[in-house]
Amino acid sequence: MPGILPPSSPKRFIHVRDLTEAGGGMNKGISVMLESTTGHPVIRKRVDPRLRKNYTTQEVASMRQLAGHPNIVQLISYIPANPGSGSMDELYLEHCAVPLAHGTQLHTLHELRRFYATRNVVVPEAFVWHLLEGLLSAVAFMHFGVRGRDSQPRENWHAIFHQDLHSANVFLSARGIEESCQYPRIVVGDFGCSKTKAQIHEVLLAQPKRARILNDGVNDLSNVVNLVHEFCYRSTTGTRTLAKLGCPEMWEYGEELRGVTVMLRLLKDECCLKDDDSRMRGVLTLLDAVAKMKEEMLVSGQLRFRPLLE
Repeated sequence: MPGILPPSSPKRFIHVRDLTEAGGGMNKGISVMLESTTGHPVIRKRVDPRLRKNYTTQEVASMRQLAGHPNIVQLISYIPANPGSGSMDELYLEHCAVPLAHGTQLHTLHELRRFYATRNVVVPEAFVWHLLEGLLSAVAFMHFGVRGRDSQPRENWHAIFHQDLHSANVFLSARGIEESCQYPRIVVGDFGCSKTKAQIHEVLLAQPKRARILNDGVNDLSNVVNLVHEFCYRSTTGTRTLAKLGCPEMWEYGEELRGVTVMLRLLKDECCLKDDDSRMRGVLTLLDAVAKMKEEMLVSGQLRFRPLLE
């Protein structure tokens, strides 16, 4: 069956602890496991295959296609449920974490935002540039098969749309960081709601009213806008509502970053009006602009690196 990895022996993974606050509605348990062959922690996600047909199969298929990209959570192993046994599908995934003092860790963008909000301070601007570059890099690969700024799209690429990009599904990892980068790796995970372009078109034919919600790439780009804006606008109520976005007096950072977020919103708004090649050029042009502007401002001193979690 497409998208299925060869089963692994359960003895390969040793249970460490359960994560009580993790997981969405389809998950039946998220646990930290230890991979005995490497000694590395991994995440086990358990899904009841009876809740939705082909739910796990699509998630595994998406992650297999996206394997190897630094901004995508990696699938390590998949153990399907035994039919009729009442057992669960089990996905073993890359464990993402950033260490804090006193042995604690942060795992997601949601936790990072909450960490800063409780201290009433803003995230370093250089990290927001890093976040935007990482998210656009993930979108470029998911939608077009373009691995990096200087790469060409892969032939016969089947576009994958995440459909559920929010701060709890964007992870932070201290592992695998490039030498030139001082911030945690931005890693997009949880592909349980992902769909291929063909699957989205099937939904649109059956449910035309969902066209605006599921139109190619609009949902993912809209969510990237929201993720970046969550850090960029000051709030007096502890939340950042869409009604307040766009207010100049609430902007936290420099005008250069403000300019690229405007470009991102325009790209999102125009996405449904363009063909695939035009959308790809728009995403790659913005990704290249973000990376170059960030590098130039860091070199000139206009943008300064400040460590996270101080």
